[in-house]
Amino acid sequence: MLPQDNTTIVRTIFDSFNSRDFDRAVALVAPGAVFVDVAQGVAFHGPVGYRQRFQNSVSAYPDVAVEIANLFAGGDWVAVEYVSRGTNTGPLIGPSGQLPPTARRVEVRFCDVYQIKNGKVVLGRSYYDLVTMMRQLGQWPTLRPAGS
Repeated sequence: MLPQDNTTIVRTIFDSFNSRDFDRAVALVAPGAVFVDVAQGVAFHGPVGYRQRFQNSVSAYPDVAVEIANLFAGGDWVAVEYVSRGTNTGPLIGPSGQLPPTARRVEVRFCDVYQIKNGKVVLGRSYYDLVTMMRQLGQWPTLRPAGS
């Protein structure tokens, strides 16, 4: 596929997330695909796992929306830099369990990298600053300069 076709696939996934059309998004994910949340060390497998990743986000942040800032493509690869904004009014599911809702609003910058073959996502990795997100949720102490 041409790089611009691959960027269309990624844009469609992001648009589908924002419109909560998860069926449309997972139709673009290959059966053996793996998507890794690098910050949490969690992998989601295939369309079912990809849908679970979306559902986890929407359950924790029902008003969540993503905004693409930059999109880059080369060969089978697409990198997308984006901002995710939402209010934590549902349980946040992580590898060590659930955090109760905080009712706090978060704004987190992400960079996802996708490998696309034959019109389907086969591999994805999501990079973001988990500490910043947890600070915004009030779940991480704010460090003070020494001597203050």
